[in-house]
Amino acid sequence: MFYLFRKFFIRTLIVSFWIGVIFLFLFFPRVTQLLRSGKSLTIFTFPLLVDAQYISQFEKRTGAKLHIHYYETNDALLAKLRSTDQHGYDIVFPSDYALGQLIQEGHLQKLDHLKLNFFDRINPQLRGLYSDPKNEYSTPYLWEVYGLGYDKKQFPDGPPLASWATLFDEKISPAHIGMLNNVREAVAIAAFYLFGFAQNLTDAQLQQVQDILLNQKRRVSVYTDLRGDYLLLSETCSVIACPAGDVWMAQDDRIEFLLPKEGSFVSVDNICIPKESTNTELVYQFINFLYEVEVLKHHSDKYYFFPALTLVPFFAKGQAVMEHTLKNFDKFHFFTAAASERKLNDIWIALKGR
Repeated sequence: MFYLFRKFFIRTLIVSFWIGVIFLFLFFPRVTQLLRSGKSLTIFTFPLLVDAQYISQFEKRTGAKLHIHYYETNDALLAKLRSTDQHGYDIVFPSDYALGQLIQEGHLQKLDHLKLNFFDRINPQLRGLYSDPKNEYSTPYLWEVYGLGYDKKQFPDGPPLASWATLFDEKISPAHIGMLNNVREAVAIAAFYLFGFAQNLTDAQLQQVQDILLNQKRRVSVYTDLRGDYLLLSETCSVIACPAGDVWMAQDDRIEFLLPKEGSFVSVDNICIPKESTNTELVYQFINFLYEVEVLKHHSDKYYFFPALTLVPFFAKGQAVMEHTLKNFDKFHFFTAAASERKLNDIWIALKGR
């Protein structure tokens, strides 16, 4: 009898321990926020959007303490806000497609534009985008454009064709290429190459997308969303699909970026306030701080994203790409859903399962 009781007691302790671990994982920001005294903000962001060391200036200026937490994907951001019911975070940085989902699900509070001293200086082409047409819940912060990175050393006769065909047409595609490791992005690029659009695809069109991705896989050395510069510099790949910043971050003249002639995709990261945040005054102080010209330029130059403000210059090598993209902005696309999440996941399973 004693043995059975001890066994039950031990199992109860184990279960209680793991329930506690899960609780802390989900609600750690909220718990620590309750325990803190004085002024503080809890920020939830991609790693390459906010320089923690640089923004210590804000802490010195205001006497507030900034607590920064990171997520790797928009899906992780969505999952965390859903599971915690927005508690524990004061500022988040969703990309455009995730922004639309957060608004639809009621996770964000409306912005008070009177408290944003920079909003009239945001590039007009970045305002009023599909995910938040009136910018009621978001303000564009940093953005990027996608295309082809290539290693000039592996193309001694000149650059590859400035076309998505370089990734998909086996007649001209190199033997070793790098592809984005995100089903939404990979399907959108393949669909755009095949059909010239990437929204509301039929089942027959999705099958064609799956087929071309499966055919491409024989030449894909790596699927990744990180360190595209390393893939090129290490000669792992001769051409990759990537954001322009992945190439420019290398600061090496051996690798270059090409905008495909058919057009391409942009992604905009936004600043938003979760619905349950109550640190209103300090939140708006911090948002205005991020849009000070010197601060925004620092983050733009450090992480090679384009700045949202019109008066912030971009580094020389990428200036022409930024100006071309803005001039032809209506010809660029976003990574909106080509199909339901289930159908996209079916394609990804079929691709990764082989």
